Order: sequence, then C-alpha cells, then structure tokens
Amino acid sequence: MRTPRTPRRGFTLIELLVVIAIIVLLATLGFLFLPNLDRNKGVPNAVAQLNGWINVTKQQALRDHRPHGIRLIVDDPNNPTRCTSLQYIEQPDPIAPRGAGVYVQVTTPNPPATNTTVTLYTGPNLTDWDLGVEVGDYLELTGGPSGFAQILAITPASTTPSPNRCTLVLDRVIDGTEPPGPPPAQRTATMFTGFRVIRAPRPLVGEPMVQLHKDVYIDLTWCYPCPLLLADAANKPVLVGSPPYGNLYTGFKPGAWGPTNNGSLITQVPPLAVNNIDLMFNSSGFVANAPTGRLILAIRHVDRPTDMLLICVYTRTGKITAHNVNDTPGVDPYGFTTDGNSPGL
Repeated sequence: MRTPRTPRRGFTLIELLVVIAIIVLLATLGFLFLPNLDRNKGVPNAVAQLNGWINVTKQQALRDHRPHGIRLIVDDPNNPTRCTSLQYIEQPDPIAPRGAGVYVQVTTPNPPATNTTVTLYTGPNLTDWDLGVEVGDYLELTGGPSGFAQILAITPASTTPSPNRCTLVLDRVIDGTEPPGPPPAQRTATMFTGFRVIRAPRPLVGEPMVQLHKDVYIDLTWCYPCPLLLADAANKPVLVGSPPYGNLYTGFKPGAWGPTNNGSLITQVPPLAVNNIDLMFNSSGFVANAPTGRLILAIRHVDRPTDMLLICVYTRTGKITAHNVNDTPGVDPYGFTTDGNSPGL
C-alpha cells in the first residue's frame, strides 16, 4: 500500500530567493522613479503650500485686528535673488509714552545734513524706548504726512552719559525742524507731546521660519513689482530684458515691498539694511501699504527654469490666486493675473 504524500508547509530556498529578488527590484525602481514623480509636482505643490501660508497670515490679521504678514528671507549669500525661507510677521502698536520727564529734543545741524539726531528723555523708565524701538522704525513728530523719518541707528541708555536718555539717528530732516538761520546756527526743538514711534513689522514671537522644498524657490527677479534693484556687469540698473525682466518692466520700488528709506534709491550713509520683502495684511484683510494693485510671487524649479507658476495677491481685495506665466513672445508675462480669476492650478 502506498503511503500518502504529506502536504508541504513552507517555501523552498529557490522560491524565497526569487521573492526577495523581486522585492529588491521593485524597491530599486521605486527609489529611482518615485522621487522624480514628486519632483514633477514640485512647483504646483509649492504654490499650494505658499498659498496656504499667505492665507494663514491673512486670517491672523482678521482675527487679531492688527497687521500680520509674511516676510521673504534671502538667506543664501550665493543666491541673493532666490528665496526659500519665509517668516510670519506682525506690526506692533505705536509707542507714545507720556509723563513726567518724558520729552524729545531734535537737533538739526546747519548746513542741513542727511541725518538728524534726536535725543529721547524718558525719565527713570526707559523700558519702552530701549526694548520697544528698533532700527527701521519711524519717529513721527507732527502727525502729518511729511513729519516722520526712519530710524537708522539707536544709542541705548546703557551707553549714553545719562541713564535717562537714548539717542536716535534719523534718515532725513523732518519738516518743521530745519535750522532757522545761516551757519553756524542750528535748530534744537523740544517737544513734550505730539511725538511717537511707529514700529515696523517684526517676526511673530514663537513662530519658526517655514521652508519651501529644496527643488523650488521664489525667483525675486520675476516677482512683481521687482523687490530687487537689478544691475548689470557695470553695476548700472537693468531697465528691460528677458530674462530677467528689468526694473522698468517689473516696477522696481525702493525699499523692497516694505517702507522705503527716503523715497529714492538707497544712497544714505550708513545704508539701512532692513529693507525687508514683506507682504502685510491689515485688519480688514487687504494688503497694507502696497506699492501696486497686485503683488506677484514667482515660484520656479531649481533644475527646470521654464517650470514656473505665479501667485498673485490683489492688494485692494486681499484675494489670492495662482496663474501660469504667459510665455507668448512680445506680451506681458503677467497677463493672466489681470482678470483676477484663478485657473484652478
């Protein structure tokens, strides 16, 4: 009588080797091709990511009833026209301390110099001035449209002869404080009221910087208005050209997208290194202090320069849309952003 065959309960060594070989092959193919598939979506993904960050800061402005925004950081000295890091920012309330021993003294030399020195006397408490005022803020004296100047430097109370004062260096002579007579006369104005410091936007406390993917970046030379003063090999401004589109075409504004130094190109000494590229929303969700009706960010791929999309923020409504670049020769490359409609990228 034949003994029945016992069913096999495992795999042979050859079968296991075949399965392992197939798994290794599939893993190798995935390692080679899947990253490329993700890279093909790099620019659209970055557009969606950046769109979300901008919307977050817009909602913060609506929630807190205070200007909030996002700052473009140029942190690679080898690529000064690229931005891969961004930072959430807010604008604090102005500082206007009052009380016994609180006043300002404005000294304007004659002949008029580029800078004006302002000494702030704040009695026994300098906390507001020392900790709340920074380079890049504005000192306002008269409350009018021309009664303010930007702060270039601060000498804190700890380094001044008197513990109850600090000194500011302004970028211009404020209207109404000009010297009254010929040299060597100078004007010294003392004010006990009618002055305050309008503080510039600052990084949002507790919020780290956010990073774009390593395969994409914001091309500042293609942003609109161009936040950089583009120069040729002779260090002369580039007015037109493709690429990049020059200052004349993209509407270069001094002082990047934020406040300007003095309404002209940066020529003061020392130069003020706080001209940040800020996108700020006010408490109504509109873009505050916008130089144009549109602010456009250009997101480009590192390895494929022609792979680029645009994010447009309409400053008068706060609407945010995404668009393709109009690459038709001889036409406005930002033409698709003029209708205010998003193509659903």
